[in-house]
Amino acid sequence: MVMLMNLTIRHMMGTVVTNYDVRFISIVATLMGIFTYLCILLNGMNRCEQCYRESEKIIKLIDDLIINKKTGNEERDSLKDLKCLIITRPVKFKAMNFYRLDYPCFVSVASVIITYTIILLQSLNRQERSRAGCGAEQKAEGTKRRLAERYGAAGRVDKD
Repeated sequence: MVMLMNLTIRHMMGTVVTNYDVRFISIVATLMGIFTYLCILLNGMNRCEQCYRESEKIIKLIDDLIINKKTGNEERDSLKDLKCLIITRPVKFKAMNFYRLDYPCFVSVASVIITYTIILLQSLNRQERSRAGCGAEQKAEGTKRRLAERYGAAGRVDKD
């Protein structure tokens, strides 16, 4: 996703050179790819969060059954064991056992992507400014040279 976003930014800034002008098509295709990956990621996070909420609902239902319903000792012990098992071994979706997949994880990844995209845009903008600055200096030197040739070697301008 980061690679696609960087490619889009490079196309927008004009740093990627192609033999033909397909800037609009490539930007739209890249944005559609980013949108597709974002939908897949959000759908996966949503399913993980639904599973987490379901386990919390199960614990609440077990508490309700133990407290409010008349159950036998054997059933009550089984429900307490099930509740203890759910609490001590919660359902967790992890990515390669490095981090848990949930909404805060998604927000932190999105903030990192946005931060590095802004840094990339700033660096590209500085490069464009430095190129434009060099061009302006060359134009100013050319203008000075032409004026010097026209009005003398010292560059004096005679007033009428």
